[in-house]
Amino acid sequence: MQKAEDRIKFAVDLATKNFDLLRAGDRLNLKEELGVFLHGGKGFPQTRDSLGGVIVSAIERPLAQDYTPEDFLELQQQIRRLLIPIALSASAKNAAGARVQAIQPVDIVVNWAVVPAGNQAEIVASGSVRDCFLTRLLFLLAGRPPGKILICPACTSIFFKDGKMLYCSRRCANRMAARRFQKQKTAQNSRKAQPPSNRGLGVRLRSGVRKWTRKQREASSGS
Repeated sequence: MQKAEDRIKFAVDLATKNFDLLRAGDRLNLKEELGVFLHGGKGFPQTRDSLGGVIVSAIERPLAQDYTPEDFLELQQQIRRLLIPIALSASAKNAAGARVQAIQPVDIVVNWAVVPAGNQAEIVASGSVRDCFLTRLLFLLAGRPPGKILICPACTSIFFKDGKMLYCSRRCANRMAARRFQKQKTAQNSRKAQPPSNRGLGVRLRSGVRKWTRKQREASSGS
């Protein structure tokens, strides 16, 4: 997680993850990634922007390495409470660009401090893993352009829009393509099933008035 977008993607993925499908090794990796989201990883330089402009210190137990499936579920609910209104707002206004994003109130309790850091000062928030996670996520979202977190039209899951993505996965993109193809095929079959029109009775002018051909007038007068 060297970039701010990497951390936001991790939060979005965590909000949609099915913990029942995780193996023991996956759970260990998830705990490690949670720690990297909060405190960074060894060997990966962290910039102010990649951290959201705020330093967090999760010092209250349970710590990230001690997180249980129940702890992750509770954190997931809080993340979804933040992200789903944003995704709904952005998806509804995606054509014109989302300008206002509604966030439901979430209780966050952290201790704030301003720590000198060279010629600048760092904002430090300390507290539980949950509150530090949500604090950093809010700071990250505040520094990014709107319209990046959307609702997938195929499965209604939230996802982070990377590039020109319209769906959360290739599977959903293929599913929607199949739906469009089936809809077009149904429309074509419906048109074929319609009774033939009376095109042979005359030549229609652009004004909508029908002009009879010479043979049709002779046939009409002869009858």
